[in-house]
Amino acid sequence: PDGVRGVEALRYDVTPPGVDPPRQGTDLSLGSLHRSIRSLAGGGYGLRTVDLPGRPVAPRAAYEDFFGARVRFGRPAALLRLPSSLGALPLAGRDESVRRMALDFLDRQAPVDGDRVAPRVRGAVDQLLGTASPEVGAVARLLDLHPRTLQRRLAAEGTTFAAILDDARRAAARRYLLTTDLPLAQVAGLLGLSEQAVLTRACRRWWDRTPRDVRRHGLDPAS
Repeated sequence: PDGVRGVEALRYDVTPPGVDPPRQGTDLSLGSLHRSIRSLAGGGYGLRTVDLPGRPVAPRAAYEDFFGARVRFGRPAALLRLPSSLGALPLAGRDESVRRMALDFLDRQAPVDGDRVAPRVRGAVDQLLGTASPEVGAVARLLDLHPRTLQRRLAAEGTTFAAILDDARRAAARRYLLTTDLPLAQVAGLLGLSEQAVLTRACRRWWDRTPRDVRRHGLDPAS
């Protein structure tokens, strides 16, 4: 909080106590931050004033021309003083579909049930299917866990990586077979299966039907 109604201060400080901040480094870093905010806001964003702790290394007019606001030197801290309403400003060039995808991805990576790891593994497997090999090592890297640690935690929760992967493949297979006309070989590839014959065996195990039977006659909603 800045102390002035409708204004907040964004402070830049990376130096330990008792050490003078590097003058040019501070100027350049605050300038880079200003440019980033302008880019996100799509132009001017109502910058009130800029505070810099050192003396200017260029004419004051050059600073104020760059920031588009009054610049004060010799201040206690490096600050951009911003309107409080900036946080509610829509991002320039935003893409709602990309936003939904990003939020969905983040939601599936975050723990959704306390410290349980199984939901996080399922989210990671869903992300990898169709884009990369859904192996335990790859999922463990995404979750920043050792593969053996991941397997132990899943065992403690009464499941296994293989069971989670199989369930994810079954759900994806159901979706592809019932809602798309993709060739069966391509469906197998999207599920991370080596060939169409493996998909056929999996469908027989899941539903006692071939992939073509599933696509032709559908499935019971509970299947």
